Amino acid sequence: MLLLWFSLASLAVALSIQKIFNFDYWWALRTGKLILETTSIPSVDPYSFTALGARWIDIHWVHQLGLYLTYLLGGHTGVVVAKMLFVFATMLVMATVGYRRDRPIVTVVALALMLLMASNRFMARPELPSFLLFAAVISLHERFSRTGDRWIYAVVGIQLLWANVHGLFALGIVTSGIYLLAEISHRWISGEGSFRPDRLKPLLTVTVLSVLVSTINPNFIDGILYPVQQLGMIGTGRDKDAFGIMIAELLPLFDPIMSPPAVVMAIVFATAGLSLAAMLLNWRKIDVVDPLLWGAFVYLTLGAHRNRALLGIVAAAILMKNLQSFLDRHPLPLRMHNALAVLVSVLLIGAAGDVSFGRFYERTGSTQDAGFGIKGLHYPEAAVDWIDTEAPPGPIAHDMSDGGYLIWRLYPRYSAMSDGRLEVYGSEKFLQLQDLSPENFSRLDDQYHFGTVLISYSRVSAYRLIEALNFDPGWELTFVDDVALLFVRVPEEGKALYPELDVDSPDLFPPFGDSKSRHDELRRIRRAGFYYGIHLPQEALRIWEESLALYPEIPGRYPNHALFLQINGLYDQAEAVLKEWIRKDPKDADRHAAVADHYRSAGKLSLARTHYDIAIRLDPDHFQSLMQRGFLFERDGDYRAALDLYQRIVDRLHAAVPIAAQASQRIELMRANIREAEGPSPK
Repeated sequence: MLLLWFSLASLAVALSIQKIFNFDYWWALRTGKLILETTSIPSVDPYSFTALGARWIDIHWVHQLGLYLTYLLGGHTGVVVAKMLFVFATMLVMATVGYRRDRPIVTVVALALMLLMASNRFMARPELPSFLLFAAVISLHERFSRTGDRWIYAVVGIQLLWANVHGLFALGIVTSGIYLLAEISHRWISGEGSFRPDRLKPLLTVTVLSVLVSTINPNFIDGILYPVQQLGMIGTGRDKDAFGIMIAELLPLFDPIMSPPAVVMAIVFATAGLSLAAMLLNWRKIDVVDPLLWGAFVYLTLGAHRNRALLGIVAAAILMKNLQSFLDRHPLPLRMHNALAVLVSVLLIGAAGDVSFGRFYERTGSTQDAGFGIKGLHYPEAAVDWIDTEAPPGPIAHDMSDGGYLIWRLYPRYSAMSDGRLEVYGSEKFLQLQDLSPENFSRLDDQYHFGTVLISYSRVSAYRLIEALNFDPGWELTFVDDVALLFVRVPEEGKALYPELDVDSPDLFPPFGDSKSRHDELRRIRRAGFYYGIHLPQEALRIWEESLALYPEIPGRYPNHALFLQINGLYDQAEAVLKEWIRKDPKDADRHAAVADHYRSAGKLSLARTHYDIAIRLDPDHFQSLMQRGFLFERDGDYRAALDLYQRIVDRLHAAVPIAAQASQRIELMRANIREAEGPSPK
């Protein structure tokens, strides 16, 4: 049986040793340092120039302080090791729910599914300690269900700590409430006709005390109400607030814009399905709390991608408890158990290898990489080094995803424009600060008078802004590497502050390596994008075609190749590339939409209409095609047809989604055009 535990440990190590790629990591790290320096917990925003002094309910302060102390002890590598220890601690706590010495396979399978469900959240964020605390609450409640001992009161101490670690502390209260509700309902379900005071009183006491101790935090009532304010981010439809729509991890599981890959859905269905099947098998002895927990956390998972981890923890407990109970009455033959144990061990070791080589992350659409330290080529390290050395004028305009890193590296010399502390900015301001279109940048510049612009073009789609600033004599391109670029404002007297950067120089970027590494593949993709942004189309095409020869399966092979051909005026070659792309999968709506976009740019509107129509037929919720087809209907003067397509977008998407807002504007215009075309109605 040691092989079973070894295989589970191998999977846990592989999944938890992930390089740090988390934009909130940096401002959390800096806040831990700030708390240590000032011996106080911030209550207003100290970091930004757009919301300076705004109320900040920082309920994560224990996590932030622990994170910074861990960093002081072991650097970023030490943080990754600490993550692994949290994962192992969570597994150990969960194992107590249903471990059987003679039947470990059930525990191993349940914990393996839990690991796979939660793997995309194994980040240096307060969620990770929350998983451990959540597991501890469930474990103590399950212990109380079995023994009725006084260990149940330890839940109150866990709740006190949790309320100062993460907003998920509300789940501790909810979980205790569900166990209390199950105990109350026991009277009617069991037919005993009376309550069990020896069970009911401790559960009621623990639930009430959990609520009360949660107020013991630096923000008092505001702190305990914080999770309530976040509920608007969770939901399965249009009732979600703007943050719940903008942030990818908060989108519903079956969201039409971003559905998980098939592998992820298979893991979710397997975990939820096996735990449900275990309850059905054990229906004669099922604990009423299990279907209540199962239903509550399935609902949360449907509402937001990131809640898959919580369902994984709950489902593991339900699976272990019910399947072990069933097998107590219907034991497997020893030979079958041992054969299954070997099979499971082999599968888990294979899965661990799959994770270690990065294939698991590719299949699940994750941005994680196995290893220690910081994930390279994803933070503007060199650009911030340049700012730190050259001290260009502020404030700095940037994307939200760079805010945390700027806070860590440059505060208090420079303030951030925005970062991941969404509640500090509010949805309206946050939406404005996230819009990097040239038009919105001009409005923000009038308000904040930027001195420097940082664009991590490797992650942020801001090519129109790059082009606008590059051709604006009031801005000077001063730095570029394979991750980010910097523009600095030219003073009014017209003399640039720094030497002009020669974008035509062959020495602008360092040379590529000799090996065909993933690292160099990313660098090539980004350089082609940079030259596209600064309007050097020939260089963009040259780099891309070199890359195609080296990396035949490079991401974006066909659409990017067609784009670079098109901007060089090679429309026929671009059309041939796109046709080849469609031949490989003629039922892919995205491919038909890309071809339609090409034909529209080339002025072949009839062919554009045809391919937009095909894309919409293949995917009725292909919103970009609906919008573009609506534009073509407008061009043809068919305002009612355009209105119908725009209305489909508005009916399906939240108003905070940019394309829905754009469609709403077009709807008003179409209605005005229809009224004008039809004339005044007869009296």
